[in-house]
Amino acid sequence: LWPNARVPYEVANTIDLREWNIIQRIFANISSVTNIEFIPRTAKDTDYLLITEDIETYGCGCCSIGVGYLEGSGAHVMVLAPVKEGGCGVNHIGGTHEMLHILGLTHVQNRPDRCNYIDVDTSLLTGWGEWRVNQISPSADWFSLRIPYDCSSYIHYYQLQGAVWKKEIMDKVDQYMESQGCESFQRGEFINKCLVSGGFTEGGRIIKDGYDKCLDQWDKKHMTCVENVIQRFPTFRNIDPNGRCKKNGINKTKRKSHQISQWDIWALNAAYGGPLPICQKPKTVGDGICDPGNNNIGCEYDGGDCCLPNASPFHCIDPCGVRLKFYNGTNRPCRKAPESEAFCRDHYW
Repeated sequence: LWPNARVPYEVANTIDLREWNIIQRIFANISSVTNIEFIPRTAKDTDYLLITEDIETYGCGCCSIGVGYLEGSGAHVMVLAPVKEGGCGVNHIGGTHEMLHILGLTHVQNRPDRCNYIDVDTSLLTGWGEWRVNQISPSADWFSLRIPYDCSSYIHYYQLQGAVWKKEIMDKVDQYMESQGCESFQRGEFINKCLVSGGFTEGGRIIKDGYDKCLDQWDKKHMTCVENVIQRFPTFRNIDPNGRCKKNGINKTKRKSHQISQWDIWALNAAYGGPLPICQKPKTVGDGICDPGNNNIGCEYDGGDCCLPNASPFHCIDPCGVRLKFYNGTNRPCRKAPESEAFCRDHYW
């Protein structure tokens, strides 16, 4: 984690003013709900965040080079390359996703308790790809921080992301996506047409928020294609014991694209010592009855009340409580069960 929740940053000189403003909005979205500060780098800051578009040097178009803070490594690189070069562009969607990695959070679908919530269909895959299950990590680990499993997290993959498909499946998906104009390489052309036809340019320059509006239109078009593919070739199905994946959606499908999910905010604050929600009714904590106003990480999920046998499944969001209420104190198996039993025992046994 970044020392003292302070992230010195430097922006490459290829990034223009519009893009710089977007980056500042990403910073503000995070700083406004956490104790994390993004501060322009000074000569004393030998370890810092470098935001660049340089896909050629770093070999990726939308990525963070590493996860979290590594002392002595110098530049902690985040690449947001132009769409025309195969990147995601400087926008708050890709930028926020990669920023959460820079701050130390890994993909939600790699959590050690992932299989309690979603079931990956390996019959369609040749390898786990980005859908592998990790053990508990020593850094900002979702499970160790006791954060609810968040299908709506900015860093939970959609159905079609990161999967190593079997060739016959991949060919069918690629043919369909391209025929509908939904492939990633077609995004740049779509956005350029949108900017012109939508009146989002003036004097050859993009007007304020024009790019974001066109990006939202692309997201809607792309999601329609994705939903059609998912119906035929789902990477995973929801186990969803508490119904929260259905309610909250996958990634940002059920909220505005610039908004960070509530549980992403909890994770950052739990990791960096920032403000956590409080008990609305402190005197009822641990009384054996679930009080939704206390059902949060700052109140230790009402002292465990919301995962007791008499509590509604919907209110059981504590990842340790989920194991106890739905899976007899262990994890639902997917392959070898992750090593996490001892951690939950600290809270419930």
